[in-house]
Amino acid sequence: MDHGWIRHLAIVVAFATGASAFAAPQRPAEFRDLATRLANAEGIPRDLARARQLYCIAALQGDAESMYHLGRMYLDGRGVAQDDGLAKEWLLRAQRKGDVYAGRLLKLLPSTAARRDPLCIPNDHSHPTRRQITTWVTLLAPEYQLDPKLVLSVIAAESNFNARALSHRNAHGLMQLIPRTAQRFHVTDIWHPIDNLRGGMAYLSWLMDTFDQNIALSLAAYNAGELAVQRYGGIPPFPETQAYVKRILASYQSDRRQ
Repeated sequence: MDHGWIRHLAIVVAFATGASAFAAPQRPAEFRDLATRLANAEGIPRDLARARQLYCIAALQGDAESMYHLGRMYLDGRGVAQDDGLAKEWLLRAQRKGDVYAGRLLKLLPSTAARRDPLCIPNDHSHPTRRQITTWVTLLAPEYQLDPKLVLSVIAAESNFNARALSHRNAHGLMQLIPRTAQRFHVTDIWHPIDNLRGGMAYLSWLMDTFDQNIALSLAAYNAGELAVQRYGGIPPFPETQAYVKRILASYQSDRRQ
């Protein structure tokens, strides 16, 4: 029995409602809450390294409480090497965001010089360097069950690492999100590099799940839409889409070999 029409209907419903089988964190507070659970072993095994990464992801999106937790980790040497300079930097950032507890801890570090966290580069401007983008993708991609190298290949094809890229089809930012897709995957600020990456990865991860982890079909759907891939039963016969898939696969395979 051919169940293709059922799968097609499921995709249509998901597209129309914004529903997604994707269960990874979607908002800064969700990353922070999962990090706290990992740090405190609340119902899941303790994993301080991953907790720091999740706090970093939330902090990069402006979450003051995550900045505070990073400051505490460095101040206490919990899961990271103890470092008063890094602790002060994060606590200062949390304080500027209105976290009152950060201000109290800063009193313990009156003469310490603050310095930036090399493992989690704060987003201080709207034109991140390729190195910053690579750092963010390396942090984020595993949370979306994606290979960072694949995501970087998509970014190279979509925007050439230009966070302010805008296409004639109204696609925005690093992962060239259109407003409808951004809304579908809970993107608050389509121009914010981290938010744009998060939305693009959420969509790509959803496509990978929808097309049974087939990278070529998922890339084709990212370019032409999932309904087009479903309609043609494979990569649509659009020259742009076929060239897009070939380009990214070649780049991705080259990066994996290296």
